[in-house]
Amino acid sequence: ARAPPSLPCSTLPYLAIPPVDKTGEYHNIYKTQKATCRHLGRGEPIMPKKKGSQKAETGRGDTKGEREKNRLLAENTQDITCLHHPDGRYIYVSPSCKKILGYEPEKLIGKDPYELVHPEDIERIRRESLHALLEGEDVPPITYRIRKKSGEYIWFESTRQSIRDEKGNITHAVTISRDITERKRAEEALRESE
Repeated sequence: ARAPPSLPCSTLPYLAIPPVDKTGEYHNIYKTQKATCRHLGRGEPIMPKKKGSQKAETGRGDTKGEREKNRLLAENTQDITCLHHPDGRYIYVSPSCKKILGYEPEKLIGKDPYELVHPEDIERIRRESLHALLEGEDVPPITYRIRKKSGEYIWFESTRQSIRDEKGNITHAVTISRDITERKRAEEALRESE
């Protein structure tokens, strides 16, 4: 398997859900102390040598039991966790995408998420989130409609966080999204009953 590009691990939060590449192999991402780790084909991050150490060390969670736990979490969560390039394209989409939206996660890798967003919501999302992300501010949860594989639109709520390198440049973004369609229907029913 081909290794994905190096990621600036010092800026990544620890993710319990390991990213999966186009081949279906999991690649763990770990937070380290101002270090960059390279992710190899089997998901074992190679950490830089510590001072006085004669060999590289692997990060936490690299045991078979940890990988199995991470796989179970990734496959059974009700939220969709994604890792994005700075331009928004998907690098990783959690397996829950198949259950919630109907898309195979690997089919979305490299695609622009705005291809799935309802056309009427695109500009509002850009206004609400882009400026805050670029300025490093907290981005409040954003609600919008997203297209399922069936063509039906459902309501989503997403939280986003920029990942920056040591110089402050945005290198990636993490989003966590959930289906809030039932909540939106209940809100609409309440408004109509008033």
